[in-house]
Amino acid sequence: MTDGSRDFHKPVRRPTGDLDRLFGSRDPAEAARVAHSTAAALLSRVRAEPDREIVDRLVEFTRTHGIEDIAELWAQAPSRSLPGALWRLYLLQADGA
Repeated sequence: MTDGSRDFHKPVRRPTGDLDRLFGSRDPAEAARVAHSTAAALLSRVRAEPDREIVDRLVEFTRTHGIEDIAELWAQAPSRSLPGALWRLYLLQADGA
């Protein structure tokens, strides 16, 4: 078994304007696709290894580095979808901070 941590790269901080240009689609289908893709990417390691330590590391990473820009992509998603559920969890966490 290989160490899965080598598969991940350090995130790149980008100005919000860059994300708007990349993902600011007027097409609702494209916006939904991007919202689902980013939500799935964020949780891919947790889904592959549903271990408490990995979940704690993900939560700490988001607390330390923030996910405001990608969380905004999830804002319009239905509550029963993965990005919609993550948006609501993000709001709860941000409200409690």
